[in-house]
Amino acid sequence: MDGLDEIRERIAQHTEEQRTVWLHQLRGRYSVWMFIAGVFAVLVTVTAVLAKSVLFGVVAAFLCLFAWNRWTERKRVERWLSRQTPQNQQERIVWARIFYDEMRHPPVWLRITDWISAITAIAFVGTVSVVVVATSGFWIRLLYGLIYFLAALLVLLWLLARQRLTRELKAQIALSGQNWSELT
Repeated sequence: MDGLDEIRERIAQHTEEQRTVWLHQLRGRYSVWMFIAGVFAVLVTVTAVLAKSVLFGVVAAFLCLFAWNRWTERKRVERWLSRQTPQNQQERIVWARIFYDEMRHPPVWLRITDWISAITAIAFVGTVSVVVVATSGFWIRLLYGLIYFLAALLVLLWLLARQRLTRELKAQIALSGQNWSELT
């Protein structure tokens, strides 16, 4: 029985190390997106004020919303990084279940504001693209085609990475569930 406890402890330590590395990567990604969105929000706000454009003001507001979302997500990840993992195996399993449940189900306000900013961004990019492509020459159309091809490639890579992350998260939840069923 002592060997089994030692194996469980090593698995728990390895899982905790993986979770910590993943959270550090997530925090870095949210920080980068927060910084980029914040810089563009400031630039678009300055442009809106100088051009006295309501449309640029709306775009700046959505960029500010996106930057704020990334900031709150970064704070949420920081909260999990600052928590100490319980030493007791039963408490650790409960802690892991809460962690994975929160990561799979972000707050409703976050999901709603992400959808609003994504739909609005797509609408603005689509409108600008249609106007530019309709009123420009061959080389600009070719440039826009290349840009859209690269954007589609990035979206595809993002979807593949998200699918891999989802599989890993489900595997971690399944492992945690097995440990949970052994304890109860």
